[in-house]
Amino acid sequence: MKFNHRIIIGLALFTGSIALVTGVMHHPLPSTKILNGSIKDSSATVNGENLEKDKPVLDWSEYINKDQISFAYTTPKDGLKGKNLVITMGGMGAKLEWVQKWTEELYSAKLKVFNIGLVIAVKGPKEEYYDSREIAIKEMTKKFVEAYREYGLGGTYLIVHSSGVFPAHQMFDHLWLGGNDPNNKKMKMRKLEVLDPEGITKGKINYIMLDGELGIPNGYTLEEKMVTNLKNLFSFYAVDADTKTPSGMAHEAKKVKERFPRTILYEYQAKGSGCNPGAKWCVHETLITTRPHNPAKYDLEKDYTLFDPTRKVVSFYMDVVRSY
Repeated sequence: MKFNHRIIIGLALFTGSIALVTGVMHHPLPSTKILNGSIKDSSATVNGENLEKDKPVLDWSEYINKDQISFAYTTPKDGLKGKNLVITMGGMGAKLEWVQKWTEELYSAKLKVFNIGLVIAVKGPKEEYYDSREIAIKEMTKKFVEAYREYGLGGTYLIVHSSGVFPAHQMFDHLWLGGNDPNNKKMKMRKLEVLDPEGITKGKINYIMLDGELGIPNGYTLEEKMVTNLKNLFSFYAVDADTKTPSGMAHEAKKVKERFPRTILYEYQAKGSGCNPGAKWCVHETLITTRPHNPAKYDLEKDYTLFDPTRKVVSFYMDVVRSY
């Protein structure tokens, strides 16, 4: 009997293919080998690219008014007990996404060693003196107090730049004074509501002002009753180490110490900033980035968001804070 060799070869290949498929289906690799790394976990890469580098530094999972305030948890909520909290507030005109990027850089460079469990980022006021009071600070303050009640948080690091001090003072007002806001001429009738009547946040907040001010006579005033309830009050300003130009709000930062003697006043020597002589608003940005993008003034978006080996986020003040 003659055999067609092409048919035989074809059947053999077909049979081998079935055996190969059957073998894979019925003999999977043990899960223990996968866990022990005996095979490469393809879920961590796509086309050879490591997905870990694309993982966000902070996961902004909760928002208030979407473009105003955001929350990120660095640990599951059931593990927040005793953890610290960071709040960052940007200067005039700083969009929320810019403040988020600045905060992420700060967290990577320094804050992650401060046992942080919750991070809150707040956009900057749209006007120099926060006249519109447009940021939902009262709602944020409520969540802040609720977090202390529910999770038993530790300390708070409140880091604010420039005009960001005004929403910070508004937060203190809602926490302990009831939201009186005496400088707001639009508010004739006020129903005061102290959001922390138990005082669980008193003595918890390290208030870190970066080239900030008191809010006198304009803005939102920092009052004695607010300062009394803080853990510490820090006022930082900068001086260009090469040109000796002070930062734009240096004179106001010094007034904080004059009004509240307990203030820790600190002069930062900004080295290699690239700022032009007399460019005080460029030096103003050296409390955010080591080398501002506009040597004559500032570029708020770039200074808050673009960092590299030649332009690093400034974080020295956290070492000062840690010593108190």
